[in-house]
Amino acid sequence: MTSEFATLVTTYFIEREENLLAAQQRYIERVDAVRALTKVLWVSENITHEDIPIIKEHLLVDLNEDRRAIGLEPADEQEWELYSFVTIVEPVAELAGPDASVSRLWFDLRLADEEEYARSFISWTRLQELSLTGQKLPNGRIGG
Repeated sequence: MTSEFATLVTTYFIEREENLLAAQQRYIERVDAVRALTKVLWVSENITHEDIPIIKEHLLVDLNEDRRAIGLEPADEQEWELYSFVTIVEPVAELAGPDASVSRLWFDLRLADEEEYARSFISWTRLQELSLTGQKLPNGRIGG
């Protein structure tokens, strides 16, 4: 690794079980695009079923907003589950936009493009900075 630090990116998404292979394919496409930006160190080989109610609830709100916008009924929440993918990459200093305070990876590893409407996948990313020793805070920050 050329950097003392790495970034752990967890991409959470809600999906119906029958669409998991399509979500995995989209994730692989997103990771391949990130390879042009930085070195990808590790990519999860599996889809993890998650049980984090607050994230699932937030993503279901997004899903139902999209569905209403295109004239569909709200989703049957029992059909949708929360899953995640994990990737570790070398840090990217480029921000997500001119007024952003997060790395562009926050957007790049989501499953849907923000311009895509209604979104084919509803997802959210969490970035965590890692160090080789655990003794230093990158950039002197406390992560969230």
